[in-house]
Amino acid sequence: RDGGYWIPGVTWDGTVSDLAMLHIPGPNEPLASGWPPSNRNLLFEFEFAAYPNPFNNTLNISLFIPLHNYVAVTLFDLLGRDVDVIHRGRLETTTLSYTAPPELASGTYFLRVETPSQTQMQKISSEIASTRGQTKCGGSFKPPHSFQSACEAQRCLLFK
Repeated sequence: RDGGYWIPGVTWDGTVSDLAMLHIPGPNEPLASGWPPSNRNLLFEFEFAAYPNPFNNTLNISLFIPLHNYVAVTLFDLLGRDVDVIHRGRLETTTLSYTAPPELASGTYFLRVETPSQTQMQKISSEIASTRGQTKCGGSFKPPHSFQSACEAQRCLLFK
């Protein structure tokens, strides 16, 4: 098109789109490149997914965003209060893992992901068991998959 070469790419939703244009010049022409008008904001848009939802005590966050961008990931309660800052700074990985502090109550929260150009939120729920880490046989443990399997492994009973 227009004497240039369009470079196709796949967008986040799986569609193929012309992402950039490179014009290979002749002997008396300058080198030129650019973005198609419909894709100018493509590099500044992002998506994220938090799972599992609801979560017990560990939440995984997959970020579909270019690396090395500034990102702030914050957990809020229903009243809009900061509960925890999960990440703030340059993004070095596309997956974050968040372990809820012991004092986090079960309930509904909002996860906010911010970049300099965009903010997105997702409603998440926590189902933190109030008996986390307490046993009748004394001591504490971190359940591997469920309270039942952890108790069977240690042959002790949980109490409320």
